[in-house]
Amino acid sequence: MELSRLAETLTRSLDRIEAVATDAEKEREVLVEKKGQQVREIWEKTGKRVRVKGDEITGGAKVVHGLLGPTIKAVVKAKGEYDTALKAEGMEGGIMV
Repeated sequence: MELSRLAETLTRSLDRIEAVATDAEKEREVLVEKKGQQVREIWEKTGKRVRVKGDEITGGAKVVHGLLGPTIKAVVKAKGEYDTALKAEGMEGGIMV
């Protein structure tokens, strides 16, 4: 029973990391939209076209996955090992098989 709780904890950890990545991507999209609005305002006021590179605004899910990549890899590996141990005990996902 303890192994199944630990395996579930690892699954929830991955879910939390994905939630952080999703939130970060939403915040990045807001920043991209604000930057686009600023560029439009400059063009309307001055008639000058300002070029914005797509990768100028960093952050988002890509950065979260980059920073937490080793952690994600370790958690996935540990989850696999817990699942293997659960199967060896005759349980799968905390339910007897």
